Amino acid sequence: MKYAHQIASYEMVKIVTAYLNGVKVQFGNKVRMFLNLLLKKNERIKALKSEMKKNEGTEKEIVATIKTITEQISKVKLAISSRNIEDMPKEFFSSNDLDKIRNLFDSYSTDYRFAKGSIYYDCKANPLKHIKAYYRLSSMCEALQNKSFNCFPLRKGFIPSYMTIDTYILNTQILKNSIISHLDKEVVWGAVLDVRSKAMKPQGERKIMKFRGTIYTDDVGVSVLKQSYDTMKKGGSSGGKPKSIKAEEFQYIEKLGKEELLAGVGKCVLIDPGRQDLLYCMHENSTVENKMIYRYTSNQKAIETKSRKFRKLRNNLKRDEVIAAELSLSHFKSSTVNKDKFIEYLQERAKATHVMKAYYLNEDRPAAEDQGAGGFLPFRKMKLSSFINQQQADKRLAKKLRERFGNDSILILGNWSAGKVKYHEPIRGVGMRRMLAKEGFQVYLLDEFRTSSLCPSCQNGELETFKKVQNPRPYQREKYPVVDRHGLLRCKNQQCLKAVMNTIETTDKAPLRRLWNRDMAATLNFRQILFSLRANGERPERFCRSKKPLSTGSKRKDMSSPSASTSQPTKRQNNPL
Repeated sequence: MKYAHQIASYEMVKIVTAYLNGVKVQFGNKVRMFLNLLLKKNERIKALKSEMKKNEGTEKEIVATIKTITEQISKVKLAISSRNIEDMPKEFFSSNDLDKIRNLFDSYSTDYRFAKGSIYYDCKANPLKHIKAYYRLSSMCEALQNKSFNCFPLRKGFIPSYMTIDTYILNTQILKNSIISHLDKEVVWGAVLDVRSKAMKPQGERKIMKFRGTIYTDDVGVSVLKQSYDTMKKGGSSGGKPKSIKAEEFQYIEKLGKEELLAGVGKCVLIDPGRQDLLYCMHENSTVENKMIYRYTSNQKAIETKSRKFRKLRNNLKRDEVIAAELSLSHFKSSTVNKDKFIEYLQERAKATHVMKAYYLNEDRPAAEDQGAGGFLPFRKMKLSSFINQQQADKRLAKKLRERFGNDSILILGNWSAGKVKYHEPIRGVGMRRMLAKEGFQVYLLDEFRTSSLCPSCQNGELETFKKVQNPRPYQREKYPVVDRHGLLRCKNQQCLKAVMNTIETTDKAPLRRLWNRDMAATLNFRQILFSLRANGERPERFCRSKKPLSTGSKRKDMSSPSASTSQPTKRQNNPL
Protein backbone atom coordinates (compact mmCIF):
# COMPACT_ATOMS: atom_id res chain seq x y z
CA MET A 1 0.00 0.00 0.00
CA LYS A 2 1.43 3.34 -1.05
CA TYR A 3 2.06 5.95 1.68
CA ALA A 4 1.20 3.35 4.35
CA HIS A 5 4.21 4.11 6.55
CA GLN A 6 2.17 6.61 8.61
CA ILE A 7 -0.41 3.96 9.55
CA ALA A 8 2.39 1.50 10.33
CA SER A 9 4.12 3.99 12.64
CA TYR A 10 0.96 4.50 14.70
CA GLU A 11 0.40 0.74 15.00
CA MET A 12 4.06 0.23 15.91
CA VAL A 13 3.71 2.67 18.81
CA LYS A 14 0.63 0.75 20.04
CA ILE A 15 2.49 -2.58 19.88
CA VAL A 16 5.58 -1.28 21.70
CA THR A 17 3.37 0.37 24.34
CA ALA A 18 1.47 -2.91 24.86
CA TYR A 19 4.77 -4.82 25.29
CA LEU A 20 6.19 -2.35 27.80
CA ASN A 21 2.93 -2.10 29.75
CA GLY A 22 2.82 -5.90 29.89
CA VAL A 23 6.28 -5.95 31.48
CA LYS A 24 5.38 -3.19 33.96
CA VAL A 25 2.17 -4.82 35.09
CA GLN A 26 2.94 -8.55 34.87
CA PHE A 27 6.68 -9.20 35.08
CA GLY A 28 6.97 -9.05 38.87
CA ASN A 29 3.92 -11.30 39.35
CA LYS A 30 5.24 -13.83 36.83
CA VAL A 31 8.65 -13.96 38.55
CA ARG A 32 6.90 -14.72 41.84
CA MET A 33 4.76 -17.36 40.11
CA PHE A 34 7.89 -18.94 38.60
CA LEU A 35 9.59 -19.11 42.01
CA ASN A 36 6.43 -20.62 43.53
CA LEU A 37 6.61 -23.35 40.88
CA LEU A 38 10.26 -24.09 41.63
CA LEU A 39 9.61 -24.11 45.38
CA LYS A 40 6.47 -26.23 44.87
CA LYS A 41 4.60 -23.90 47.20
CA ASN A 42 1.07 -25.20 46.55
CA GLU A 43 2.13 -28.87 46.79
CA ARG A 44 3.92 -28.25 50.09
CA ILE A 45 0.97 -26.42 51.62
CA LYS A 46 -1.51 -29.06 50.42
CA ALA A 47 0.61 -31.93 51.79
CA LEU A 48 1.15 -30.11 55.09
CA LYS A 49 -2.57 -29.39 55.55
CA SER A 50 -3.43 -33.02 54.81
CA GLU A 51 -0.83 -34.31 57.28
CA MET A 52 -1.87 -31.92 60.07
CA LYS A 53 -5.54 -32.79 59.61
CA LYS A 54 -4.69 -36.49 59.95
CA ASN A 55 -2.83 -35.66 63.16
CA GLU A 56 -5.90 -33.72 64.35
CA GLY A 57 -4.17 -30.35 64.27
CA THR A 58 -6.36 -27.35 65.04
CA GLU A 59 -7.32 -24.79 62.42
CA LYS A 60 -5.17 -22.16 64.17
CA GLU A 61 -2.11 -24.43 64.10
CA ILE A 62 -2.60 -25.15 60.40
CA VAL A 63 -2.97 -21.43 59.58
CA ALA A 64 0.12 -20.54 61.66
CA THR A 65 2.26 -23.20 59.94
CA ILE A 66 1.10 -22.17 56.47
CA LYS A 67 1.89 -18.56 57.36
CA THR A 68 5.43 -19.61 58.28
CA ILE A 69 5.87 -21.30 54.89
CA THR A 70 4.61 -18.28 52.96
CA GLU A 71 6.80 -15.90 54.99
CA GLN A 72 9.92 -17.98 54.30
CA ILE A 73 9.06 -18.19 50.60
CA SER A 74 8.58 -14.40 50.54
CA LYS A 75 12.01 -14.01 52.14
CA VAL A 76 13.51 -16.19 49.39
CA LYS A 77 11.80 -14.07 46.71
CA LEU A 78 13.18 -10.86 48.19
CA ALA A 79 16.71 -12.30 48.31
CA ILE A 80 16.52 -13.43 44.68
CA SER A 81 15.09 -10.08 43.58
CA SER A 82 18.41 -8.42 44.42
CA ARG A 83 20.29 -11.09 42.39
CA ASN A 84 21.81 -12.82 45.43
CA ILE A 85 21.45 -16.30 43.95
CA GLU A 86 24.65 -17.84 45.26
CA ASP A 87 23.87 -16.79 48.85
CA MET A 88 20.60 -18.72 48.89
CA PRO A 89 20.34 -21.69 51.29
CA LYS A 90 20.89 -24.83 49.20
CA GLU A 91 17.93 -26.69 50.73
CA PHE A 92 15.46 -24.33 49.04
CA PHE A 93 16.36 -25.23 45.43
CA SER A 94 17.84 -28.15 43.57
CA SER A 95 20.86 -27.56 41.32
CA ASN A 96 18.55 -27.77 38.29
CA ASP A 97 16.28 -25.08 39.76
CA LEU A 98 19.27 -22.82 40.45
CA ASP A 99 20.35 -23.23 36.81
CA LYS A 100 16.93 -22.03 35.69
CA ILE A 101 17.16 -18.97 37.93
CA ARG A 102 20.67 -18.22 36.62
CA ASN A 103 19.34 -18.57 33.07
CA LEU A 104 16.74 -15.92 33.85
CA PHE A 105 19.31 -13.48 35.24
CA ASP A 106 21.72 -14.17 32.35
CA SER A 107 19.30 -12.08 30.27
CA TYR A 108 20.89 -9.02 31.85
CA SER A 109 24.45 -7.82 31.38
CA THR A 110 26.83 -8.62 34.25
CA ASP A 111 27.24 -4.94 35.15
CA TYR A 112 23.49 -4.17 35.14
CA ARG A 113 22.17 -3.11 38.54
CA PHE A 114 18.49 -3.12 39.42
CA ALA A 115 17.08 0.21 40.59
CA LYS A 116 16.73 0.23 44.40
CA GLY A 117 18.28 -3.24 44.41
CA SER A 118 15.04 -4.97 43.38
CA ILE A 119 13.98 -6.59 40.13
CA TYR A 120 10.35 -5.94 41.12
CA TYR A 121 10.94 -2.18 41.22
CA ASP A 122 13.24 -2.06 38.21
CA CYS A 123 10.75 -3.81 35.89
CA LYS A 124 8.38 -0.88 36.43
CA ALA A 125 11.06 1.80 36.20
CA ASN A 126 12.93 0.35 33.17
CA PRO A 127 10.59 -2.12 31.42
CA LEU A 128 12.60 -2.17 28.18
CA LYS A 129 15.54 -3.79 30.01
CA HIS A 130 13.37 -6.77 30.97
CA ILE A 131 11.88 -7.79 27.60
CA LYS A 132 14.43 -10.57 27.03
CA ALA A 133 14.07 -11.88 30.59
CA TYR A 134 10.28 -11.84 30.19
CA TYR A 135 10.58 -14.03 27.09
CA ARG A 136 12.86 -16.51 28.90
CA LEU A 137 10.51 -16.55 31.86
CA SER A 138 7.56 -17.42 29.61
CA SER A 139 9.58 -20.15 27.89
CA MET A 140 10.64 -21.77 31.19
CA CYS A 141 7.12 -21.61 32.66
CA GLU A 142 5.79 -23.34 29.56
CA ALA A 143 8.52 -26.00 29.85
CA LEU A 144 7.41 -26.63 33.46
CA GLN A 145 3.97 -27.49 32.01
CA ASN A 146 2.44 -24.55 33.77
CA LYS A 147 -0.22 -22.35 32.21
CA SER A 148 1.61 -20.24 29.62
CA PHE A 149 1.15 -16.49 29.43
CA ASN A 150 1.47 -13.87 26.71
CA CYS A 151 4.85 -12.22 27.06
CA PHE A 152 4.10 -10.56 23.70
CA PRO A 153 0.42 -9.52 23.78
CA LEU A 154 -1.64 -10.34 20.69
CA ARG A 155 -4.85 -8.80 19.42
CA LYS A 156 -6.83 -12.00 18.92
CA GLY A 157 -10.34 -10.62 18.42
CA PHE A 158 -11.98 -10.28 15.02
CA ILE A 159 -14.02 -7.19 15.90
CA PRO A 160 -12.20 -4.18 14.40
CA SER A 161 -10.51 -1.88 16.91
CA TYR A 162 -9.94 1.85 16.70
CA MET A 163 -7.25 3.12 14.36
CA THR A 164 -5.66 6.55 14.06
CA ILE A 165 -6.44 8.77 11.07
CA ASP A 166 -4.51 12.02 10.75
CA THR A 167 -4.46 14.59 7.95
CA TYR A 168 -1.75 12.75 6.00
CA ILE A 169 -3.57 9.38 6.13
CA LEU A 170 -6.90 11.02 5.22
CA ASN A 171 -5.34 12.81 2.27
CA THR A 172 -3.40 9.84 0.84
CA GLN A 173 -5.52 6.78 1.73
CA ILE A 174 -9.11 8.09 1.71
CA LEU A 175 -9.15 11.16 -0.54
CA LYS A 176 -6.37 9.66 -2.73
CA ASN A 177 -4.68 13.03 -3.29
CA SER A 178 -1.13 13.05 -4.60
CA ILE A 179 -0.13 16.21 -2.70
CA ILE A 180 1.55 15.12 0.55
CA SER A 181 3.22 18.30 1.86
CA HIS A 182 2.08 21.69 3.20
CA LEU A 183 -1.46 20.42 3.73
CA ASP A 184 -4.18 22.80 4.91
CA LYS A 185 -5.89 20.76 7.62
CA GLU A 186 -9.15 22.69 7.49
CA VAL A 187 -9.45 22.20 3.72
CA VAL A 188 -8.54 18.49 3.81
CA TRP A 189 -10.89 17.64 6.70
CA GLY A 190 -13.61 19.90 5.31
CA ALA A 191 -13.96 17.43 2.43
CA VAL A 192 -15.21 14.66 4.76
CA LEU A 193 -16.82 16.39 7.77
CA ASP A 194 -18.22 19.68 9.02
CA VAL A 195 -15.29 21.29 10.84
CA ARG A 196 -17.68 23.92 12.29
CA SER A 197 -19.92 21.38 14.02
CA LYS A 198 -20.32 21.34 17.81
CA ALA A 199 -18.06 18.30 18.25
CA MET A 200 -15.17 20.12 16.55
CA LYS A 201 -15.36 23.36 18.55
CA PRO A 202 -12.47 24.36 20.86
CA GLN A 203 -12.72 23.34 24.53
CA GLY A 204 -11.01 23.91 27.87
CA GLU A 205 -9.72 27.04 29.54
CA ARG A 206 -9.34 29.93 27.10
CA LYS A 207 -10.54 27.49 24.37
CA ILE A 208 -7.00 26.32 23.62
CA MET A 209 -7.96 22.65 23.20
CA LYS A 210 -8.59 22.47 19.47
CA PHE A 211 -9.02 19.86 16.77
CA ARG A 212 -5.59 19.58 15.17
CA GLY A 213 -6.31 17.01 12.46
CA THR A 214 -6.46 13.60 14.21
CA ILE A 215 -9.34 11.24 14.95
CA TYR A 216 -9.71 7.64 16.17
CA THR A 217 -12.36 5.42 14.58
CA ASP A 218 -13.46 1.82 14.09
CA ASP A 219 -15.84 2.83 11.24
CA VAL A 220 -18.77 3.12 13.68
CA GLY A 221 -17.64 5.22 16.63
CA VAL A 222 -15.41 8.28 16.28
CA SER A 223 -13.25 9.99 18.91
CA VAL A 224 -12.00 13.48 18.07
CA LEU A 225 -8.53 14.25 19.44
CA LYS A 226 -8.13 17.83 20.66
CA GLN A 227 -4.76 19.27 21.63
CA SER A 228 -3.44 22.51 23.02
CA TYR A 229 -0.67 22.57 20.41
CA ASP A 230 0.03 21.40 16.87
CA THR A 231 1.92 18.13 16.46
CA MET A 232 5.28 18.60 14.78
CA LYS A 233 7.71 16.20 13.17
CA LYS A 234 10.22 14.36 15.40
CA GLY A 235 7.94 14.64 18.42
CA GLY A 236 8.26 18.41 18.80
CA SER A 237 5.48 20.93 19.30
CA SER A 238 4.76 24.48 18.31
CA GLY A 239 4.37 25.64 21.88
CA GLY A 240 2.90 24.67 25.19
CA LYS A 241 4.31 24.50 28.68
CA PRO A 242 7.35 22.33 29.42
CA LYS A 243 6.63 19.02 31.10
CA SER A 244 6.85 19.19 34.88
CA ILE A 245 7.40 16.41 37.36
CA LYS A 246 4.03 14.85 38.18
CA ALA A 247 3.06 15.20 41.81
CA GLU A 248 1.34 12.43 43.75
CA GLU A 249 -2.06 12.07 42.12
CA PHE A 250 -4.09 11.28 45.25
CA GLN A 251 -2.84 12.23 48.71
CA TYR A 252 -3.19 10.07 51.80
CA ILE A 253 -5.04 11.80 54.63
CA GLU A 254 -2.14 10.80 56.90
CA LYS A 255 -0.03 13.36 55.00
CA LEU A 256 -2.48 16.24 55.43
CA GLY A 257 -1.85 18.98 57.97
CA LYS A 258 -4.13 19.54 60.95
CA GLU A 259 -5.60 22.70 59.41
CA GLU A 260 -6.57 20.84 56.24
CA LEU A 261 -8.11 18.01 58.27
CA LEU A 262 -10.12 20.41 60.45
CA ALA A 263 -11.32 22.31 57.38
CA GLY A 264 -13.18 19.18 56.28
CA VAL A 265 -15.13 18.66 59.53
CA GLY A 266 -18.69 17.58 58.75
CA LYS A 267 -17.95 17.09 55.04
CA CYS A 268 -16.03 13.80 54.86
CA VAL A 269 -17.49 10.63 53.35
CA LEU A 270 -15.67 7.38 54.22
CA ILE A 271 -15.71 4.89 51.32
CA ASP A 272 -14.73 1.23 51.42
CA PRO A 273 -14.21 -0.22 47.89
CA GLY A 274 -14.88 -3.90 47.20
CA ARG A 275 -16.08 -6.50 44.70
CA GLN A 276 -19.81 -6.88 45.40
CA ASP A 277 -20.30 -3.47 46.99
CA LEU A 278 -18.09 -1.49 44.64
CA LEU A 279 -18.41 1.53 46.95
CA TYR A 280 -19.76 1.39 50.51
CA CYS A 281 -20.12 5.03 51.57
CA MET A 282 -20.79 6.43 55.04
CA HIS A 283 -20.83 10.09 56.08
CA GLU A 284 -18.71 10.95 59.11
CA ASN A 285 -21.83 12.24 60.93
CA SER A 286 -23.83 9.06 60.32
CA THR A 287 -25.52 7.59 63.42
CA VAL A 288 -27.79 4.63 64.18
CA GLU A 289 -30.80 6.98 64.36
CA ASN A 290 -29.81 9.04 61.31
CA LYS A 291 -28.05 6.76 58.87
CA MET A 292 -26.16 8.48 56.05
CA ILE A 293 -25.08 5.51 53.95
CA TYR A 294 -24.98 4.79 50.23
CA ARG A 295 -24.08 1.50 48.50
CA TYR A 296 -23.03 1.26 44.85
CA THR A 297 -23.12 -2.43 43.95
CA SER A 298 -21.75 -4.48 41.07
CA ASN A 299 -25.32 -5.56 40.24
CA GLN A 300 -26.40 -1.92 40.00
CA LYS A 301 -23.49 -1.20 37.67
CA ALA A 302 -24.33 -4.23 35.47
CA ILE A 303 -27.92 -3.00 35.08
CA GLU A 304 -26.97 0.60 34.33
CA THR A 305 -24.23 -0.22 31.82
CA LYS A 306 -26.23 -3.15 30.32
CA SER A 307 -23.07 -5.26 30.41
CA ARG A 308 -25.00 -8.36 31.51
CA LYS A 309 -27.62 -7.85 28.79
CA PHE A 310 -24.98 -7.50 26.07
CA ARG A 311 -23.08 -10.55 27.34
CA LYS A 312 -26.23 -12.69 27.19
CA LEU A 313 -26.99 -11.43 23.68
CA ARG A 314 -23.50 -12.35 22.50
CA ASN A 315 -23.72 -15.84 24.03
CA ASN A 316 -27.32 -16.69 23.09
CA LEU A 317 -27.25 -15.46 19.49
CA LYS A 318 -23.87 -16.88 18.53
CA ARG A 319 -24.14 -19.03 15.40
CA ASP A 320 -23.27 -22.74 15.44
CA GLU A 321 -20.44 -22.45 12.92
CA VAL A 322 -18.86 -19.65 14.97
CA ILE A 323 -19.08 -21.75 18.16
CA ALA A 324 -17.45 -24.67 16.33
CA ALA A 325 -14.67 -22.44 14.94
CA GLU A 326 -13.94 -20.90 18.35
CA LEU A 327 -13.93 -24.35 19.99
CA SER A 328 -11.46 -25.64 17.41
CA LEU A 329 -9.26 -22.57 17.88
CA SER A 330 -9.29 -22.97 21.68
CA HIS A 331 -7.32 -26.25 21.37
CA PHE A 332 -4.25 -24.26 20.30
CA LYS A 333 -2.35 -21.86 22.55
CA SER A 334 -1.83 -18.38 21.17
CA SER A 335 0.32 -17.56 24.21
CA THR A 336 3.00 -20.14 23.41
CA VAL A 337 6.57 -19.03 22.71
CA ASN A 338 7.36 -22.34 21.00
CA LYS A 339 7.76 -21.67 17.27
CA ASP A 340 6.21 -24.94 16.05
CA LYS A 341 3.21 -24.66 18.36
CA PHE A 342 2.64 -21.06 17.32
CA ILE A 343 2.71 -22.07 13.65
CA GLU A 344 0.01 -24.66 14.40
CA TYR A 345 -2.07 -21.94 16.05
CA LEU A 346 -1.69 -19.65 13.02
CA GLN A 347 -2.70 -22.46 10.64
CA GLU A 348 -5.83 -23.19 12.66
CA ARG A 349 -6.64 -19.48 12.89
CA ALA A 350 -6.34 -19.17 9.11
CA LYS A 351 -8.94 -21.94 8.72
CA ALA A 352 -11.35 -20.16 11.08
CA THR A 353 -10.81 -16.65 9.72
CA HIS A 354 -13.46 -16.82 6.96
CA VAL A 355 -16.24 -17.89 9.35
CA MET A 356 -15.21 -15.46 12.08
CA LYS A 357 -14.94 -12.45 9.77
CA ALA A 358 -18.33 -13.15 8.20
CA TYR A 359 -19.87 -13.03 11.68
CA TYR A 360 -17.90 -10.33 13.51
CA LEU A 361 -17.47 -7.95 10.54
CA ASN A 362 -21.14 -8.02 9.54
CA GLU A 363 -21.44 -4.24 10.01
CA ASP A 364 -19.22 -3.79 6.96
CA ARG A 365 -21.76 -5.51 4.71
CA PRO A 366 -23.90 -3.43 2.31
CA ALA A 367 -26.81 -1.62 3.96
CA ALA A 368 -29.26 -3.48 1.69
CA GLU A 369 -28.53 -6.70 3.57
CA ASP A 370 -30.38 -7.20 6.86
CA GLN A 371 -27.71 -7.28 9.54
CA GLY A 372 -30.16 -8.34 12.23
CA ALA A 373 -31.12 -11.58 10.46
CA GLY A 374 -29.42 -14.91 11.01
CA GLY A 375 -28.00 -14.16 14.48
CA PHE A 376 -25.83 -11.19 13.48
CA LEU A 377 -25.19 -8.53 16.11
CA PRO A 378 -23.89 -4.96 15.65
CA PHE A 379 -20.75 -5.59 17.73
CA ARG A 380 -19.13 -2.20 17.23
CA LYS A 381 -22.38 -0.37 17.98
CA MET A 382 -22.73 -2.43 21.16
CA LYS A 383 -19.15 -1.51 22.09
CA LEU A 384 -19.93 2.18 21.57
CA SER A 385 -23.15 1.83 23.58
CA SER A 386 -21.21 0.21 26.43
CA PHE A 387 -18.83 3.16 26.52
CA ILE A 388 -21.68 5.69 26.53
CA ASN A 389 -23.57 3.71 29.19
CA GLN A 390 -20.47 3.69 31.41
CA GLN A 391 -20.13 7.47 31.11
CA GLN A 392 -23.81 7.93 31.96
CA ALA A 393 -23.49 5.55 34.93
CA ASP A 394 -20.53 7.59 36.21
CA LYS A 395 -22.54 10.81 35.96
CA ARG A 396 -25.46 9.14 37.75
CA LEU A 397 -23.18 7.93 40.55
CA ALA A 398 -21.69 11.42 41.04
CA LYS A 399 -25.20 12.91 41.16
CA LYS A 400 -26.34 10.35 43.77
CA LEU A 401 -23.31 11.07 45.97
CA ARG A 402 -24.03 14.81 45.84
CA GLU A 403 -27.72 14.29 46.64
CA ARG A 404 -26.91 11.99 49.56
CA PHE A 405 -23.91 13.77 51.09
CA GLY A 406 -23.91 17.34 49.71
CA ASN A 407 -22.12 19.24 46.97
CA ASP A 408 -19.10 20.08 49.15
CA SER A 409 -18.48 16.50 50.33
CA ILE A 410 -14.89 15.23 50.58
CA LEU A 411 -14.38 11.59 49.59
CA ILE A 412 -11.90 9.44 51.54
CA LEU A 413 -11.40 6.07 49.84
CA GLY A 414 -9.66 3.00 51.18
CA ASN A 415 -6.48 2.23 49.24
CA TRP A 416 -7.54 -1.35 48.40
CA SER A 417 -6.84 -2.53 44.87
CA ALA A 418 -7.23 -5.94 43.28
CA GLY A 419 -5.99 -7.77 40.24
CA LYS A 420 -8.09 -9.78 37.84
CA VAL A 421 -9.96 -12.73 39.31
CA LYS A 422 -11.75 -15.52 37.45
CA TYR A 423 -15.50 -15.01 36.94
CA HIS A 424 -15.33 -11.42 38.20
CA GLU A 425 -15.30 -8.19 36.26
CA PRO A 426 -12.14 -6.09 36.67
CA ILE A 427 -12.31 -3.72 39.63
CA ARG A 428 -11.88 -0.01 38.92
CA GLY A 429 -9.26 1.31 41.30
CA VAL A 430 -7.41 4.39 40.13
CA GLY A 431 -9.97 4.71 37.31
CA MET A 432 -12.78 5.19 39.83
CA ARG A 433 -10.74 7.75 41.78
CA ARG A 434 -9.95 9.71 38.62
CA MET A 435 -13.59 9.67 37.57
CA LEU A 436 -14.72 11.04 40.95
CA ALA A 437 -12.01 13.73 40.83
CA LYS A 438 -13.06 14.63 37.28
CA GLU A 439 -16.65 15.05 38.52
CA GLY A 440 -15.41 17.74 40.92
CA PHE A 441 -14.97 15.84 44.19
CA GLN A 442 -11.97 16.20 46.48
CA VAL A 443 -10.55 12.66 46.67
CA TYR A 444 -8.11 11.37 49.30
CA LEU A 445 -6.81 7.92 50.21
CA LEU A 446 -6.63 6.11 53.54
CA ASP A 447 -4.45 3.12 54.44
CA GLU A 448 -6.86 0.23 55.15
CA PHE A 449 -4.46 -1.74 57.36
CA ARG A 450 -6.47 -3.89 59.87
CA THR A 451 -9.67 -1.88 59.36
CA SER A 452 -11.62 -5.08 58.59
CA SER A 453 -9.87 -7.08 61.31
CA LEU A 454 -10.69 -5.13 64.49
CA CYS A 455 -14.02 -4.47 66.17
CA PRO A 456 -15.02 -0.79 65.92
CA SER A 457 -17.13 -1.04 69.09
CA CYS A 458 -14.94 -2.52 71.83
CA GLN A 459 -11.71 -1.46 70.04
CA ASN A 460 -9.92 -4.50 71.47
CA GLY A 461 -11.55 -7.54 69.94
CA GLU A 462 -10.60 -9.04 66.60
CA LEU A 463 -13.19 -9.89 63.97
CA GLU A 464 -13.63 -13.35 62.47
CA THR A 465 -15.83 -15.12 59.96
CA PHE A 466 -18.01 -17.78 61.56
CA LYS A 467 -21.09 -18.56 59.48
CA LYS A 468 -20.92 -21.58 57.17
CA VAL A 469 -23.17 -21.49 54.11
CA GLN A 470 -23.68 -23.47 50.93
CA ASN A 471 -21.22 -22.38 48.26
CA PRO A 472 -23.03 -19.74 46.16
CA ARG A 473 -21.00 -20.79 43.10
CA PRO A 474 -22.56 -23.96 41.62
CA TYR A 475 -19.44 -24.84 39.61
CA GLN A 476 -17.38 -25.05 42.84
CA ARG A 477 -19.88 -26.90 45.05
CA GLU A 478 -18.47 -30.33 44.28
CA LYS A 479 -15.00 -29.31 45.50
CA TYR A 480 -16.05 -26.80 48.19
CA PRO A 481 -19.67 -27.55 49.23
CA VAL A 482 -19.55 -25.26 52.29
CA VAL A 483 -17.78 -21.90 52.59
CA ASP A 484 -17.50 -19.04 55.08
CA ARG A 485 -19.85 -16.08 54.73
CA HIS A 486 -17.20 -13.50 53.86
CA GLY A 487 -19.26 -10.38 54.53
CA LEU A 488 -20.50 -11.34 58.01
CA LEU A 489 -18.09 -11.00 60.95
CA ARG A 490 -18.30 -11.35 64.70
CA CYS A 491 -16.12 -10.02 67.50
CA LYS A 492 -13.90 -12.56 69.26
CA ASN A 493 -14.06 -10.57 72.49
CA GLN A 494 -16.55 -12.41 74.74
CA GLN A 495 -17.29 -9.17 76.60
CA CYS A 496 -18.38 -7.38 73.41
CA LEU A 497 -22.08 -8.19 73.56
CA LYS A 498 -24.80 -7.25 71.17
CA ALA A 499 -27.05 -4.67 72.77
CA VAL A 500 -30.63 -5.84 72.36
CA MET A 501 -33.18 -3.72 74.19
CA ASN A 502 -35.55 -5.71 76.44
CA THR A 503 -34.84 -9.03 74.70
CA ILE A 504 -32.05 -10.55 76.76
CA GLU A 505 -33.06 -11.04 80.36
CA THR A 506 -31.73 -13.26 83.11
CA THR A 507 -32.16 -16.58 81.34
CA ASP A 508 -30.11 -19.64 80.57
CA LYS A 509 -29.44 -18.27 77.07
CA ALA A 510 -25.89 -17.17 76.34
CA PRO A 511 -25.70 -13.52 75.27
CA LEU A 512 -25.02 -12.99 71.58
CA ARG A 513 -21.71 -11.59 70.44
CA ARG A 514 -21.75 -8.47 68.33
CA LEU A 515 -22.10 -9.10 64.58
CA TRP A 516 -20.76 -6.84 61.84
CA ASN A 517 -21.17 -6.26 58.15
CA ARG A 518 -17.57 -6.26 56.89
CA ASP A 519 -17.89 -3.00 54.94
CA MET A 520 -19.69 -1.25 57.80
CA ALA A 521 -16.95 -2.27 60.24
CA ALA A 522 -14.29 -0.97 57.85
CA THR A 523 -15.94 2.44 57.36
CA LEU A 524 -16.47 2.85 61.13
CA ASN A 525 -12.77 2.17 61.64
CA PHE A 526 -12.01 4.67 58.85
CA ARG A 527 -13.92 7.24 60.89
CA GLN A 528 -11.94 6.45 64.05
CA ILE A 529 -8.70 6.95 62.10
CA LEU A 530 -9.96 10.27 60.70
CA PHE A 531 -11.01 11.56 64.14
CA SER A 532 -7.67 10.49 65.64
CA LEU A 533 -5.72 12.31 62.92
CA ARG A 534 -7.72 15.46 63.60
CA ALA A 535 -7.18 15.19 67.36
CA ASN A 536 -3.47 14.34 67.60
CA GLY A 537 -2.15 13.94 64.05
CA GLU A 538 -1.63 10.17 64.41
CA ARG A 539 -3.47 6.97 63.57
CA PRO A 540 -4.72 4.88 66.52
CA GLU A 541 -1.99 2.47 67.59
CA ARG A 542 -4.04 -0.61 66.71
CA PHE A 543 -4.18 0.53 63.07
CA CYS A 544 -0.44 1.23 62.78
CA ARG A 545 1.99 -1.09 61.05
CA SER A 546 4.89 -2.51 63.04
CA LYS A 547 7.97 -4.56 62.20
CA LYS A 548 6.67 -7.47 64.26
CA PRO A 549 3.93 -9.39 62.42
CA LEU A 550 0.53 -8.85 64.00
CA SER A 551 -1.67 -11.70 65.19
CA THR A 552 -4.26 -10.99 62.51
CA GLY A 553 -3.78 -9.74 59.00
CA SER A 554 -5.90 -7.11 57.35
CA LYS A 555 -8.47 -7.96 54.75
CA ARG A 556 -6.41 -5.97 52.32
CA LYS A 557 -2.72 -5.36 52.75
CA ASP A 558 -1.35 -2.60 50.56
CA MET A 559 2.39 -2.35 51.13
CA SER A 560 2.60 0.68 48.86
CA SER A 561 0.92 2.86 51.49
CA PRO A 562 2.91 5.63 53.20
CA SER A 563 3.00 3.92 56.56
CA ALA A 564 4.05 0.51 55.23
CA SER A 565 7.16 -1.15 56.59
CA THR A 566 8.82 -4.44 55.78
CA SER A 567 7.65 -7.30 57.97
CA GLN A 568 10.24 -9.75 59.24
CA PRO A 569 9.26 -13.43 59.19
CA THR A 570 8.76 -15.10 62.55
CA LYS A 571 11.70 -17.32 63.48
CA ARG A 572 10.87 -20.96 64.14
CA GLN A 573 13.04 -23.93 64.92
CA ASN A 574 11.42 -26.23 62.39
CA ASN A 575 11.69 -25.29 58.74
CA PRO A 576 8.51 -26.41 56.91
CA LEU A 577 10.31 -25.96 53.60
